[in-house]
Amino acid sequence: MSRDAHASRERPAWYRSRTPNDFFVVAEGGEICIPMRHTPGSATPFTALTVLHQSMRLFDKTPDDLARACQFTPEALEQAALLSTNGDKPGTWLSTQITGSGQLSWHPPRGHRPYPGARFYVHAGSVFLPAAWDKQSRQPLVILGSHRIRLPLAQRILAWLRGRFALRVS
Repeated sequence: MSRDAHASRERPAWYRSRTPNDFFVVAEGGEICIPMRHTPGSATPFTALTVLHQSMRLFDKTPDDLARACQFTPEALEQAALLSTNGDKPGTWLSTQITGSGQLSWHPPRGHRPYPGARFYVHAGSVFLPAAWDKQSRQPLVILGSHRIRLPLAQRILAWLRGRFALRVS
C-alpha cells in the first residue's frame, strides 16, 4: 500500500457497488479502494472486504470492446507496419489483432521485460501491445508499441528440429 492511503466515508466516483460500508481506504491517488466494514466482537475491529482497482472494468471487456478502448501512438503504428504482412493499415491491423484474441494483462508475456511507461499489456495472438492508461479518456488504453511474442527457447528449438528433421511423405 502506498503512503498516500487515507480513510474516507465517501466512495470514489468510479466505485459502482452500493453495498453499505463503514468507510473506504483509498490509495494510489484514488485508483485503489478497500471497502471496510465494522466487525463488532471480533479481534480486529474492521474487516477489509476486497481490494478494488479503478481499471477493473477494463479487464471485463470483450476483445471487440478492448479494441475500441485503444488509441495508438505513432510509435505503435510504425512498429505495427513492420509486423503486418497482409498490407492492412497499421491501425486496422492492430485492431484486428485485438478483436481476434485480445486480452488485457498486468504483465508482459513470459520472457519479455516490462516496457517503459506501460501500465498494462494487451496480448493479441502473436503480438503484445504495451499500454499506458489515460483514465479520463473514452479510449483509456494508449498503445505504446507493438511487438511479436517470442516463444520460449525450448519451444523455438523444438519447432526448428521438427521442421529440419520431419518425415516428409510424398
